[in-house]
Amino acid sequence: MIRVSRRTVQILVIVFVVAIGLVALARSGVVARVLEPRAIATAADTDKQRAATERAIQRAHAAAVDQLRRSRALKLPITDAQAAAIEASNLADLRTLRHSALVSLSQALGQGAGDAEAYATVTEQRLDASPVPEKLLNESVLLAPKLFAIVQKMDEISVQIADRGTRAMTVSPSASPRPSGAP
Repeated sequence: MIRVSRRTVQILVIVFVVAIGLVALARSGVVARVLEPRAIATAADTDKQRAATERAIQRAHAAAVDQLRRSRALKLPITDAQAAAIEASNLADLRTLRHSALVSLSQALGQGAGDAEAYATVTEQRLDASPVPEKLLNESVLLAPKLFAIVQKMDEISVQIADRGTRAMTVSPSASPRPSGAP
C-alpha cells in the first residue's frame, strides 16, 4: 500500500486547480488579446479620420436642413410666419447639434474643452463657407468606434429634428370652434 501524506494531496489538488485555471484563461483569449500588438495611428491617419467624421457630420446636417427647406416649400396648412418660425427653431437646433458633434469629435481626438469649443466654431464657419465637394461626401473611410458613435448619434438626432419640423409645418392647425348660426 502506498501512503501519501495529506500535504502532498493538498499540493496536487492546488496544482491541478491552477492548471485548469491556466487552460481556461488561455482558451478565453484574454492572454492573446493582452499580448496582441497594438497599432497607434499616425498624424495622417488621425487627420483622415477627423476629416471623414467632419464630412459625415456635415452630410447629416445638410440632409436635415434640406428636408426642412423642402417641407417649407410645400403648400402648408399654416401661415408663412408660423412656418418660418418652425423652420428657424429647427435650424437652430440643427446648428447646436452639429456644434456639439464637432466638440465631441475634438474631445475624442484628445483636445481639451476650451480647444474643442474653438475647433467646433472654426470648423462650423469653414463648413458653412465652403460646403464639402460632392466627390468627397461619399468617400468611404472606416471610422474608429468612438468617431462612428458620434456620427451615428448625429444622424439619428438630425433626422428626428427634421422630422419634428416637417410634422409641425405640415399638420393642420387645430380646428377652432366656429360660431353656429343659431341663436
